[in-house]
Amino acid sequence: MTVSSPDRPAAPLLTGPVDPAHLLRALRAERSRVTHWRRLVRARMDLAVAALVLPEALGPDADVPDLLALVDAVSAGGPQGELDRLESLRDLDARLARHAQGVDQAIEAARGGMGQTVPRT
Repeated sequence: MTVSSPDRPAAPLLTGPVDPAHLLRALRAERSRVTHWRRLVRARMDLAVAALVLPEALGPDADVPDLLALVDAVSAGGPQGELDRLESLRDLDARLARHAQGVDQAIEAARGGMGQTVPRT
């Protein structure tokens, strides 16, 4: 069984004779990893967009961080750097989405090869 995307040739997930249940577990694990990476990329995209227009400083209070500390904590190189990063992150997310689609198709194919005995998760 292989998983491929338009920009990457198919790569075997497992070699040799494969137990269908083992294949399905491997595909589900891959799907979980892709989902995690997409969550991380999307969170970074949200931060890049939010960092383009930062809020004003907080009110005076002894326990409130100053504006510079807050900006330093959330910025990654200024507005142009965030715009550049956003384009790169969108590309990564699109590539991950294509891979996820291939994994989903492989999971459906594996389920079909096992009949109705495998529950959907």
